[in-house]
Amino acid sequence: MRRAVAALIALLALFPTAAHAANGGTSPGSPSGSQSSGGNAGGTSSTGGTTVDPNWVPSAGDGPAPEATPEPRTPSGRSESPVRSFARTDIPRLYLKHYRAAGRRYGVDWRLLAALGKNESDHGRSVLPGVTSGLNFAGCCSGPMQICQVESCGNVWQAYRRDGDGDGKVSIYGAADSIHSAAALVKDLKRMVGSSSKLVMAAYNAGPGTVQKYRGVPPIDETVVYVRNGVRYLRLLRR
Repeated sequence: MRRAVAALIALLALFPTAAHAANGGTSPGSPSGSQSSGGNAGGTSSTGGTTVDPNWVPSAGDGPAPEATPEPRTPSGRSESPVRSFARTDIPRLYLKHYRAAGRRYGVDWRLLAALGKNESDHGRSVLPGVTSGLNFAGCCSGPMQICQVESCGNVWQAYRRDGDGDGKVSIYGAADSIHSAAALVKDLKRMVGSSSKLVMAAYNAGPGTVQKYRGVPPIDETVVYVRNGVRYLRLLRR
């Protein structure tokens, strides 16, 4: 049954949908969540279709993000690595916990999940429609990872929904459930477009079919900015 569902989603992903066009590009059974396009199998934007703001991530040399708090120290008194320091500074503790747990569970880089979560909803902090209730502006995606839950973009949520915190309930608006579901989707996206972080992010935003069509990051303005911001964020998390 699982293989059948995956096969169906993969088939749907090969064809851009109306949602994808309206939004600027998202699709695979892919998830989307900020105001870009992301977790929709058919390809739409998470919070509604507006273009991703290219300024939310440092751009000049991708240096350490500005932070007023002192660098965290380990019990021995040593400074923590910049990676851990930046992650703890920018990512809410609950989200960081679930990114790491979902990454381990599905064998994907937790930092890639965090980059998607940053793009989609600023780790759940966005006040745009569809993040904490209802659907985004495009009328397709919901939750902090902006996953599609309508037929026009592949019913991705129905195929990948996961109980991330083991409470017996599954909510697209819950951090744990949304992140674990996105991780399950990302695992499949890697099989479709390869392990490149750029291609996975592009597939999450514009759909794997679109990435396969262009044999790389699609020349869609929203997707190009989405991937660029995601790559910058990954660099900050890896330092």
